Amino acid sequence: MEKFNGLVVSSPRKFESYASYEMKRFLDEKLNLTEVAVEPILYLTGLSIASFSESSYYVMKQLKNILKNQMDNFTYVLKIVPIDFKLETEEEEIRNVAKIFEKDLNENDKWRITLRRRRSPLTRDELLEIAADEINIGIVDLEDPDKYLRIEVMKDITYMSFTTISEISVVKYKRRQDRLEELPSLYAENL
Repeated sequence: MEKFNGLVVSSPRKFESYASYEMKRFLDEKLNLTEVAVEPILYLTGLSIASFSESSYYVMKQLKNILKNQMDNFTYVLKIVPIDFKLETEEEEIRNVAKIFEKDLNENDKWRITLRRRRSPLTRDELLEIAADEINIGIVDLEDPDKYLRIEVMKDITYMSFTTISEISVVKYKRRQDRLEELPSLYAENL
């Protein structure tokens, strides 16, 4: 297990290198991050991993604020997920990271586990049970959680984060922006 400041970046299949370039340029130029690297995952299409020196939570907050107003930054990036730890896809490793996250929870915190599993020998239920067994505080709330334990399993490597921002869907921001741009014309038609 290692501390890992980064992001999982999803893109359309076969466009990973374009999405990686977009994300690297954005992190370098717009956020002025240090030690930025973004590489496609060769054995999983549509995914790249970004790494940098700053915390993933800080980067996600900055991304969210910028994307509210500037949709034109990404053409190929579809979704962005924070990463705090990189570990082997093994039961004991996942348990150890879940124990770390438990320390950040208070009795009244609402939380949930969000899992993406790709080419894993462990089943979805096994992975959820492994992580959930180590968290014995707070309230599980699947509908409106305060915090997310995010688990991204990619074959023999797993990335985990514990954050208040589970993911950023660039597609949703773009759809919302398109709807807002349509509103003036809809009002004009009804006058």
